[in-house]
Amino acid sequence: MADREKPRSWQLVQAMVACLQQIRTAAGYRTDAGANVTDEPSQVPDESNPILLAVMVDTTQRPTDPNVPLGGKLASIAILAKISCDFDNGQEVLHDLIDDIDFAVQGRAVAFPKQTTYPRFASSQQIPGADGINWIGVELRYDATYLPLPR
Repeated sequence: MADREKPRSWQLVQAMVACLQQIRTAAGYRTDAGANVTDEPSQVPDESNPILLAVMVDTTQRPTDPNVPLGGKLASIAILAKISCDFDNGQEVLHDLIDDIDFAVQGRAVAFPKQTTYPRFASSQQIPGADGINWIGVELRYDATYLPLPR
């Protein structure tokens, strides 16, 4: 069996990971969140890092845009960002992180897969701290449409 191209939904995740890995203070961002980005939310690569970004396609559905060809899909890409409560200014760092993520995605420095649209911001929701949990976070959602691979 010939090697097949990875599904476009997975290609979107990988492009978003590459996009977020740019987030470094040396590159002009406010945080170094790009040092700890994963596409496997259940597998945290470095627990000692105070900031973690996890990327996944959360939902897919039929696009509402009538111009998207038949078979096209709308993917909601979720970015789960969490920061350690060890920061004295955790809320400020969280806002810096949200701004860094938006700047990285909107900067369009990373090429996204062919036959996809560049992700657009859709929503965000703060994840407050809770008893026994030493972190706060935010879930950001970006929407992108794509055409599945031909069979």
